[in-house]
Formats: sequence, C-alpha cells, structure tokens
Amino acid sequence: MAKITYDDKVKIKDIPVAEINKFTAANATEVKTVVNGLDDNINAISNQLGVDDFVDATWQWIPGTYSYFVTVKKFRLNGILYLTPFSETITADAADATFDRTDAIVVNENETITKITGTPSAIPSPPDLIDFETQLLITHFDVTAATTAPPQAEQIQVFDEDLQEVGGEWNMVYTSGSVSTEQASSGTKSIKLINKQSAFANSTVKYIGSNL
Repeated sequence: MAKITYDDKVKIKDIPVAEINKFTAANATEVKTVVNGLDDNINAISNQLGVDDFVDATWQWIPGTYSYFVTVKKFRLNGILYLTPFSETITADAADATFDRTDAIVVNENETITKITGTPSAIPSPPDLIDFETQLLITHFDVTAATTAPPQAEQIQVFDEDLQEVGGEWNMVYTSGSVSTEQASSGTKSIKLINKQSAFANSTVKYIGSNL
C-alpha cells in the first residue's frame, strides 16, 4: 500500500516565491476597472442626492418691507465651486388679499440671486426650484395675506444717540474717550475711543423695560 504524503493531501503546488509576489499588468487593469466602476457609481448617487452641492449665504430682513438683503459667500453646484461673494436685494411680490404664501430665495449657476414666488393657499407650501440643475435653495420666507411686511417681525433698538436710561442699556464711563459723530451705524452718534483701554461699560441689561 502506497504512503499518502502531506503534499498529496493538500495538493500543494511548487510555485516560486518570486512568482507568487508578482503583480502583473493584467492584475492592475482588473483592479483599476473595479475601482473606476465604484467611483462612477458613487458619483452617480451623489449627483442624484445632491450631496456635493451646498450654499453658504446670509440674508438680512429690511424692516417694514418684504425685502431681504442676501449675500452668497460661496456655493458648489454640479461639482463646480464658486468662491466670489455677491449680494442682491430680493423683494417679494405683493401679498395676496386672502391667502398666505411661501416664497423661495435661490442662487443660480450664473452667480445671481433670485426669488421664486409661491402659490397663495389656505395651507401654503414652498415652491419647487425652477431648474434643479442650475439652482440651489438659500431659504424660504412667508408672505402673510393682506400685509406689506412680516407682521411677526420686530426691530428692537439696543443703543441709540447716547440716551441710555440709568441702570439700563450701557452706562459708559470714559477715561479718555468721547461721544463721536464720525462713524455712526444708525442715528447720528457713536462711541469714539482714543485708545483701546479708554472706556468701560456697566449695565443692568433691560429688554423692553424689564431687567433680565
């Protein structure tokens, strides 16, 4: 009876180590084909979901109106990154006499900012983009029926004209500073300091007349 060896059991093939470690051109082509196929699939899914699209923008309400000052800092659409900031004032169409509506503000591929006017309804819904390939949504805003400005919006003055009430707003203690008329952001006066340590403020902060 013949003796069965270990090599017979596991059928080990005598292949040199150099051959085992060899990575052929055919192997490389096969790996490249698989990787490229995965990359194509990921890109296709990303384009469908819009996961690579984004917009970095701010919008500021202009009191007493349905207008907004919108600034787009950067956005990416269809794989292209736009880095030059630009701004636009967007004004809504007149409100419907009976029904509320929801409008949209969008950024366009040609680096403009526009609005999409919604449909007045008892239960308003946001409008769709006109072109999903060339537009990105920045925000929605509501337009209440028979109004010329958002009824729920309120502008509160924090500091104006150096006319603080004692114990409220900010009580400025000047060492070498003074009240100035040079760079007021609203009204006609601002706080001017001769150096960075020339004044300090103390306050019991109030909100509409009540201590916080």
